[in-house]
Amino acid sequence: MLDFLLESSRSGFPTLPKLTEDEVRRSFEEAKRSFEEVRTSFEEVRRNFEEEVRKALRKSEEASRKSEEALRRLEESLRKSEEALRRLEESLRKSEEALRNLEESLRKSEEALRKSEEALRKSEEAREEGSKRLILNQNISGSD
Repeated sequence: MLDFLLESSRSGFPTLPKLTEDEVRRSFEEAKRSFEEVRTSFEEVRRNFEEEVRKALRKSEEASRKSEEALRRLEESLRKSEEALRRLEESLRKSEEALRNLEESLRKSEEALRKSEEALRKSEEAREEGSKRLILNQNISGSD
């Protein structure tokens, strides 16, 4: 490239000004430095970009991991809630059954109480009837 610029300058290319070899070298070195600066800057930008991409990827992976963990905890909580609901439903079913049994027992107890009261009433009537007969028999025996 340097040789081309020197030759072009010497041969009098109409678009290029006449430059000395030192000017061409300085210009070439300056262009080379500028290119290196641009390349260095580009590589720094590329490294920064890659680092930002890695950071974003790590954050995304961490957020994804946390989301998955939260989802797992929610699923576990839901499973436990469903199990608790099943236990409550079973407990309610058993309580309803126990209530029906108590109602039946109460009905039978009331029936037994009613029969006992009836038997007691009949027994009292029979005792009164027996007392009346005893008195009547005593009166009849005493009047003889």
